[in-house]
Amino acid sequence: MPLAERISRHAEMLDVIVKNDINRWQERFIHDLKEVTPRSPERQQQNNVATFPKLA
Repeated sequence: MPLAERISRHAEMLDVIVKNDINRWQERFIHDLKEVTPRSPERQQQNNVATFPKLA
């Protein structure tokens, strides 16, 4: 790969890393957590019910 192409690719990758640092990740993570809708108690109860038939 030519040197000019390597330099260009490196600069592009470095730009992505600089823009997506730990602070940006944390902001997106917290934002996404706030967007999650809690499940209703009925839905949680459905998840706890056994689906296998009783053998005895």
